[in-house]
Amino acid sequence: MIPPILSIIVYAITLAISLRLLAHDLENGVVRIAISLAPMVPAVFLCWSIVRAIGCLDEMQRKLQLEAFALAFAGTALITFSYGFLENVGFPKLSLFVVWPLMCTLWIAGLVIGRLRYR
Repeated sequence: MIPPILSIIVYAITLAISLRLLAHDLENGVVRIAISLAPMVPAVFLCWSIVRAIGCLDEMQRKLQLEAFALAFAGTALITFSYGFLENVGFPKLSLFVVWPLMCTLWIAGLVIGRLRYR
């Protein structure tokens, strides 16, 4: 669990620094884009460490993860598409930043359901 935790810590630090730098009026658009995307470097490392950790699991744990990811993927698609249609009738527009927490919540729910089912 050290690589994912470390990447989350580095992500949080990089995000704080990039937001602080972006608060200043930087003239160069390329520099602003690079600073804005800087937190994605540790995020890529986080994704890599999750894939690597899943590769080390036994078959049963991989099955649980696959089912949880399937629930998170399908559930996120259904919820975000549904909300997109609701925006057409006046619901407030949401930022894409809500997609990741939604997907994580559904992934955790899928893990809980799977673990309860396979006790």
